Amino acid sequence: MKRMKKIYISGPITGITLEVASSIFKDAELKLTEMSFKAVNPMSNGISPLAPWREHMKADLTLQMGCDGILLLDNWHKSKGARLEYKIAKALNFEFIGKHQGFRNDLLYLKGSVIITFKKLKFLRR
Repeated sequence: MKRMKKIYISGPITGITLEVASSIFKDAELKLTEMSFKAVNPMSNGISPLAPWREHMKADLTLQMGCDGILLLDNWHKSKGARLEYKIAKALNFEFIGKHQGFRNDLLYLKGSVIITFKKLKFLRR
């Protein structure tokens, strides 16, 4: 039996209400699950919503390290935490897969989102 790939969901949380962030992340989690991925939602990291950002990031990065890829939600680049998660994915040589790159296989597209999976990051040159 083939193991489901685990995809970490990354995107802005700080600066929007917890209700809105939770809804966005839950929608992404459901979409990933529908696509036969095991979604890893940092909104469910077990840390109190009132805990400092640093504590959330420590828990979130631990979750990310157990994953096979990362989903960058719309406006991820506006989030300090998501930019850090992206840099880690890039440093670990994940492969960038996105709609504008012309990839049709293994493509995940959620309102401006992209998915990155383990392999080489040879396509992402900005």
